[in-house]
Amino acid sequence: MKHKQKARLRVGGLFGLAILFLGAAAETSFASERLFKRIDTQMSQTPQLTRPRIRDARFDRAGVQGAPKTSFAQEIAWAIRAHLQTGRVVFDGYDALFHIPSARRNTPISLTSQPLCQTSERDAKRILRNSQALGSEELRLMQAFENSYNAASAKGKERHWQALMGCLAYTESLGDPDTSLSQSRARKLLGASYSKPPGVKFYYDKRHSNEASRWNIGLFQFVLHKGGNILPCTGAWKAAGLPASDTLAEMSTQEMGLFVGSPSQSFNAFCGVNKLTQSFHVQMLTERASNTHPKNRDTNGTLKPPSDRCASLHVARAYVHFGPFIRTVTHTSQPLRSNLHKLMACTNSALK
Repeated sequence: MKHKQKARLRVGGLFGLAILFLGAAAETSFASERLFKRIDTQMSQTPQLTRPRIRDARFDRAGVQGAPKTSFAQEIAWAIRAHLQTGRVVFDGYDALFHIPSARRNTPISLTSQPLCQTSERDAKRILRNSQALGSEELRLMQAFENSYNAASAKGKERHWQALMGCLAYTESLGDPDTSLSQSRARKLLGASYSKPPGVKFYYDKRHSNEASRWNIGLFQFVLHKGGNILPCTGAWKAAGLPASDTLAEMSTQEMGLFVGSPSQSFNAFCGVNKLTQSFHVQMLTERASNTHPKNRDTNGTLKPPSDRCASLHVARAYVHFGPFIRTVTHTSQPLRSNLHKLMACTNSALK
């Protein structure tokens, strides 16, 4: 067991060093700040992405020259920049579930190490969670993002991820993070005297049997159950030696609430972007056709080799964490037909 753990940390080391370096160097550029401000203007009367946030040194990454303040936009931009670095995706315990052979599991993956698949209407009906009554405008927006991304320069691709993740933060939590219910949920978890960080949403879902899994917190609404949807993220976070890495394993549910719900949302932003590379890892390396995009099949139906594959945001069976990517919520009487429609309309508009 010790040998296996050391191997994991060694393989993840290059990725971890990239993250540590970028923690001191990668704040948002003027162009990026303008993009995030555009998203704020589109989505809210209160600028949630670009508003200054304090850091908690116990849980949030350090800024440039120890800057005491940051913004959710800066944390998202930092997380994206870190995941542009090609490295091993920490996916231990999940590889076998998604039919990824052991010989492939250390294959380097990044946000940009593969093109995006071009999704046809037929493809969309096969990969989305709910493709019933998929609107032509929804499909057009999906395709517009894929085509624009594939044609973009390296800097342009980074900008595409910034637009997507900024809009996703609004569809996940930033639309209503500071309601009285969010405040009361935070106090329920962390005590009557606890003051919730501005912009950090606390949500409680009674449907889960595990108490730690009932909590959904922060930018991208992650649970507090250490064996739940944050497990691959915490592995990558620890491999990079980021804040609280050495105490994560021993944290109580309340301490996890402070970590996942930190004021500047460093881990939440990191895990949100890390989820993209986890899904890409599955799509690029799986041996099962249903776990990847239809475009990754040859004309005879066999899967293409990993080096010839593309990746997609929208393959429901490829460990896609975020509902808007796979159209989990639909509307019949609103201009925006689904959560997918809302996300992609925001994203494409921000990129104009």
